[in-house]
Amino acid sequence: MELTIKSSGAIKSFKLESIESSITVGELKKKCQEACELDVSQQRLFFKGKLLKDEDTLEGAKIGDKANLFLVKGASGSSGAAGAGASASETKEEKKEEEPAVSVPCLGGCGFFATAKTENYCSKCYSQKKKKEEDEEEKARKEKQEQEAPEKEDGKEQEAAQEEPPREEQKDKTKCWHCGKKCGLTGFECRCAYTFCSKCRHAEDHECSFDHKGRGREILAKNNPNITIKGGAPAV
Repeated sequence: MELTIKSSGAIKSFKLESIESSITVGELKKKCQEACELDVSQQRLFFKGKLLKDEDTLEGAKIGDKANLFLVKGASGSSGAAGAGASASETKEEKKEEEPAVSVPCLGGCGFFATAKTENYCSKCYSQKKKKEEDEEEKARKEKQEQEAPEKEDGKEQEAAQEEPPREEQKDKTKCWHCGKKCGLTGFECRCAYTFCSKCRHAEDHECSFDHKGRGREILAKNNPNITIKGGAPAV
């Protein structure tokens, strides 16, 4: 097969013909040395952005006929401290090239591939997994709040019961509880359990403590069980 070796700088691009796919990259470098006179130890061959290893075969690296390879001049092993530094840098680059993100089948079972970066889930399944975890956390938080709410309400009711002063009893039913006027047997007993004269008998006249509006709503709801009013029944 025929290979095109591209390069830059002092090394000119060239072609290699009658190359067998079974040879190794190291053997290919020897043929490149014959064509460009660059020592094998200084040659760095790249294919599709990946550094080729000397022990790999062309077939194993999936290099086919008419393929383009890129040749880069690297530092040799005997070039001193500067060369050693460049070689170390080259080695780091090689490691980066050698350690790509490994793709594995998605754990969500969708048929796509995933990486360890997303916990071996594809992007879609990973987003769904995160959303599910957030929903579960939100549900647990709401359940905790619902469990704590009755306890808080019980505590408030107990505090209100403790703070509410004892109700005063009307001993003399012949006198108006509000103004003290004598009303005899003609007094009006309110739902708040106190007796008032004709002038003070209405709830708004004696600051009645009975919930007349709530009682009115109960009567309406009882007499009209099949009628539903959004927002609650109107005030009575």
